[in-house]
Amino acid sequence: AKEREGFVKVSRRFGTVADPTEDGDTDTHEYDLHYKIVRPMNLSSQMAAPLVVLHGGPGVPSDYLYPLADVVGDPTPYRSVVFYDQLGC
Repeated sequence: AKEREGFVKVSRRFGTVADPTEDGDTDTHEYDLHYKIVRPMNLSSQMAAPLVVLHGGPGVPSDYLYPLADVVGDPTPYRSVVFYDQLGC
């Protein structure tokens, strides 16, 4: 496959716990983080490390940066590109 994408589920705890042995005032939320990997078979390439792309801010997904994979892949077809979205994208 030339691309692989999906979601990673993460948990985030908010609040404080006065005593680590007791449940205090905490609230746990679960989020899905989106990722897309272009040329995933090359992640272990010895020729070039993968390029990790992080977009500039919350609320806007990284899809506007997808053409970057073509630019990177033209001179170095063995380099994987990993696009990673922040929470809420």
